[in-house]
Amino acid sequence: MPHRTAQIRLVATHPEVYEPCGDSFALVDALLSDRANILSRKPTLCLEIGCGSGHVITSLALILQRDSGSESDNVHPTAYFIANDINPRALSATSQTLATPPSDPPTC
Repeated sequence: MPHRTAQIRLVATHPEVYEPCGDSFALVDALLSDRANILSRKPTLCLEIGCGSGHVITSLALILQRDSGSESDNVHPTAYFIANDINPRALSATSQTLATPPSDPPTC
């Protein structure tokens, strides 16, 4: 079943913030592919260093989001998702991404 990922279209951009592109999307795709393995480890802390727009950490939080009755019940109920960046504008962009409703997976 497809999972939602971070919505980036509505986030205000700033020229000094790393905008998600191929590498960010490839990393999110890899996290989606490895979801069962990640969940089996019952993560309690997920850290992204150099969060830029926040696309990856927000997508990871959504990928691992607790869904009633699904395998994502393996996520620790108090799991923390932490994003860090040297650029204060990137931290602001990450906050905006986290606050933006997620996008549904594309349907083909």
